[in-house]
Amino acid sequence: MSSVTYSLSTLNLTGLARRSYFRNINVTSNLSTKKLTISGMLENDSGSTGGSYEVYVYVKNASGNWMEVGSLLAVQSGSLGPLNSREFSYTEMFGYSGSGRLTEITLRIAGGSYSNDSTSKLNINPTSPGIITSPAMGQIISGGETISVVWGASTDQESDPITYEVSASYDSGSTYQVVVNTSATSTSYQAPKDVTKTKVRFKVIAKDFVGQSSPRISQDYQINQNSSPALILTSPTANQTLTEGGQLPVEGSANDQDIGDSVTVKYKINNGTARNLDSKVPNGSPFSFSKNLIYKNKRLYDGAIDIVGVDLAENVDHILTVWSEDDKQGKSAEEIRKFRVIWNRPPVIDGQNGDIGIHEAPPTVTYAAYDPEGNPFTVIEKINGVATRSFAGVANRQETFEIKHDTWLRLEPGVLHTLTIEATDDQGMSSKRMYTLTRFVDKITFNGMEYALLRPETREFFTTDVAAKRLLLTPMWDLPPGVNLLVEACNNGYDAVPTWEDATHVVKTGRIHMFNNTTKTAAKWGINFRFRIEKGSAIFPIYFKGVGGAFD
Repeated sequence: MSSVTYSLSTLNLTGLARRSYFRNINVTSNLSTKKLTISGMLENDSGSTGGSYEVYVYVKNASGNWMEVGSLLAVQSGSLGPLNSREFSYTEMFGYSGSGRLTEITLRIAGGSYSNDSTSKLNINPTSPGIITSPAMGQIISGGETISVVWGASTDQESDPITYEVSASYDSGSTYQVVVNTSATSTSYQAPKDVTKTKVRFKVIAKDFVGQSSPRISQDYQINQNSSPALILTSPTANQTLTEGGQLPVEGSANDQDIGDSVTVKYKINNGTARNLDSKVPNGSPFSFSKNLIYKNKRLYDGAIDIVGVDLAENVDHILTVWSEDDKQGKSAEEIRKFRVIWNRPPVIDGQNGDIGIHEAPPTVTYAAYDPEGNPFTVIEKINGVATRSFAGVANRQETFEIKHDTWLRLEPGVLHTLTIEATDDQGMSSKRMYTLTRFVDKITFNGMEYALLRPETREFFTTDVAAKRLLLTPMWDLPPGVNLLVEACNNGYDAVPTWEDATHVVKTGRIHMFNNTTKTAAKWGINFRFRIEKGSAIFPIYFKGVGGAFD
């Protein structure tokens, strides 16, 4: 501030029989130049003339000190006539000393043995405070709750320090109670915990050290005298990691001090839908709540309900929020727990897919498997897609894939065969390990029937009362040129060392073999035969499917 002009009300300078007035007074104070300028109108309505008087000017500064700055003007006898006979304008400038701005002015009329003073404040009130921005429009305040009251700043033309008087009314403005006087543009306010006070209105007045502004008044805000419910969350712990089939337990207790209030415990995942977890009327005593959320197939479930509705991303924090609400708009503080998820992975089978070569005898494959999440898993071994063994897997235990002899004999030589190891967890995720192999056969050998292993009816069929004389064998085979063939037969098959006779030629040519042997050491006679087919120099495949025949 350098220069300020004040417009003053009429100053009455009545003295003795004279009544004189200063009207339309403007006082300009310039702090930079320490000059005071006064202008206005002077009139006399006393109806009396005569004598002379002067008007003296006194000012008061912000420190409270009065000082005389000079005589405004001299009015001589006859200068002013009777009532309203004459008025004249004037302008005078005075210098003054001291620090700070001027706060009051006194004009003193003096003449002869009398004098009279008329004093006026020199002040321009601060502007009205800005709108009240907090609480927000429509905000509901809880009884006992502490909130911030915030308003816009006032301005003062004279740069006077401004303080704000904040008041609260609980009867729509009929009466106000002062909350605070502050130089800030905000203050804290605690709503009373009093069932008779259900609304509050705020009034803010800006004041300088001389005057004050017009007030800024807020709307009425509702005070909810309901006690908010309380909630304690004991589980889950923070920063859990959920794997397939894992549980996220939501456990704790809730309470409400207001008897009869119904309390509902709610939860949500991330910014999803709020869901009810439990609801009771505690009547001042806490009640426990508990629910297990299940993680499977990348999602979180409450029973059959897909809580979020989308896959939960890996390697990011997900937020569980739990709180309680009563039936009177009260709400507890929110409890927050972060957690992460790992998408279900299939079991792991060691080794690499590949070809294990050409084999004349059944090969074996050793392996081990485990589930990354530790879930139960099942292992199935297959040959050419046909399951040969199934069992419950044990993590990292060495297993052996074996091919039984009779299965091996049924595998066609010279073509690729597939061994498959398949591990599937209890959530349906599976993995496979596959090996290929080729069965190589350069000879086919049948070493005869073992009577002890034959079925009784089969064994009886090949048992004779006397030594058999003739045998006709009719094999079903395809023997290309170059094959080496040996066929042998005996009629004393029960002997520990049977008498084997070469029947290669007759069998190959489709004729009957005549036995030469007539002796035995066992108690019974019996027919038996054996053969060996070697590839020799043959370049085409050998096929052997079975053998038939007759004997007597």
